[in-house]
Amino acid sequence: MIEYDFVAVGPGVNQRWRRRIPIDQVVRLGRSPKGGWAVPWDMRVSREHADLLLEGDRLRIRRLSAARNAIYLHGEALTDFTIGPGEDFRIGRTVFRVDVALPPEGRSPDQSENSQPSESLRDLAVQPAEERLKFLLSRIDEEESASPDRDSDHPEERGVDEDGAIQEAPPRNDIQALRDEVDALKVILEKQHAEASEPEQPLAPEIRHDAPVTAEDHILEDAEVPPFEPEQEPAPEPEQIPDAPEQGEDSVPVAELLSPGSELESELGLLAESSIPPAAVPLQVVDGTAFGNYELIDQINRGGSGQILKAKHRHLDRLAAIKILSHTSAQSEEIVARFQSKAKLLGRLNHPNLVATYDAGEMEGTHYLIMEHVDGPDLVRLLKDHTLDVPTAVCYVTQAAKALRYAHSQNVIHRNMNPSHVLVGSDGVVKVIGWSLALQESDPTLRTFERPGSPVGTLDYMAPEQIVDSSKADGRADIYSLGCTLFAILAKRVVYPIDWQRRKATAQRYQPAPSLKEIRQDASDRLEEVYQKMMAKDPEDRFRTMDEVIDALNEAD
Repeated sequence: MIEYDFVAVGPGVNQRWRRRIPIDQVVRLGRSPKGGWAVPWDMRVSREHADLLLEGDRLRIRRLSAARNAIYLHGEALTDFTIGPGEDFRIGRTVFRVDVALPPEGRSPDQSENSQPSESLRDLAVQPAEERLKFLLSRIDEEESASPDRDSDHPEERGVDEDGAIQEAPPRNDIQALRDEVDALKVILEKQHAEASEPEQPLAPEIRHDAPVTAEDHILEDAEVPPFEPEQEPAPEPEQIPDAPEQGEDSVPVAELLSPGSELESELGLLAESSIPPAAVPLQVVDGTAFGNYELIDQINRGGSGQILKAKHRHLDRLAAIKILSHTSAQSEEIVARFQSKAKLLGRLNHPNLVATYDAGEMEGTHYLIMEHVDGPDLVRLLKDHTLDVPTAVCYVTQAAKALRYAHSQNVIHRNMNPSHVLVGSDGVVKVIGWSLALQESDPTLRTFERPGSPVGTLDYMAPEQIVDSSKADGRADIYSLGCTLFAILAKRVVYPIDWQRRKATAQRYQPAPSLKEIRQDASDRLEEVYQKMMAKDPEDRFRTMDEVIDALNEAD
């Protein structure tokens, strides 16, 4: 009779154990359960978090109602599911998996009960970047010596079968994916060294909303883990989000959605874009400081390329948002060129659903852009406190579509449409931002920065053809991204919640879009049809223009 082991792997060197799974017996899993299996090192695991029960060759995991944090399987929060040998799930910073148990006489010394299992990519995800880099380099050497290169353009060899379903082949055999992760880690380390050596900027933090973002940026941010929480008593069970869609028991406590680097932002695929909270710098640091004809009032937010300040014109009594490139970004020819291009672009575009541009230039070596101030959050932050009803979500997406329709009429393709680039004003008017990666025929200079085979945009919202060659994307790529945005703001997760970036890209190219109506039963059949057409893999099968999208959304509302 085959027996199975349950393995827990925490972030620390000695934070792991292996236990034999009993037959026909429920085991309580938690940080300090009564008579169960304890995970004492992880404060994100509740005292009693889940029940485990072996059912044949599958282990059933049921999250307890008193558990504070979600249980994640392949990036999706679940409350009742099963896994088999070789599969794993995560609670907090600890990964749990099921292994086939070897008979005592067949075990090697390191396979005995309660011993440390061999390290895997998932185990290593919580280690420092330097340690991960060393491990991955050694793994690549092992894989290359053990097997020939398997990289292929054929989807069946890259984790997708003929029906378009994702195959969960172990990522350790994917040498190219390992190389991608190594490249990502190298950039992480370079960024860390650069940040450590860069002088502190006292005025304000930087905003990420409108920074040039590539698919690789999201690989980097996904690879990072939030700081370890100090040991403390768990908070009381938080309230659930009011008016949440009926999704069984899969709703996530609001405290989890509001935490820094929260799971909601991770689920929306925008951790790099929107996880940085508003600044906490004292107002006296900025309040009253002069910037040309403007008086700085407050800090708004920060990001990788610059900082945004709230300001007021001294003579016009008008609020504005001033974006300033950071010293590091100003050293990049590409970032400066894109920044200046965006300023020119926004300066000539005029539409109610676009942020107006007041001025741009360079002052004492500082590149700046002065824009209309929008009194309201982006959709990512809005979703932290609200669940949108279907008509409201459709209204926001329709307004965004109108902005994109106007841009397309000016031969401008956005290429980075996602919820973090949709601002909602206090009056309900939507403003589309994030034009740094826009493709425009009127500015051929930007073509010099286009690298075939290096997609730009946000991977969770990127059209299949844009992944292949972003330089050839047209308006239909924006339609696909807008479809992803519609799904994300209604489902509160990305279309393809897959952790492994290369497999996520493969899913965008080949896997059919999930049903919106299955997640939001209040969505109409017509809206499902519109969404599915926006998400067609072949651009020829999508709506041809944003005009058609707007008409279809109006019919579906």
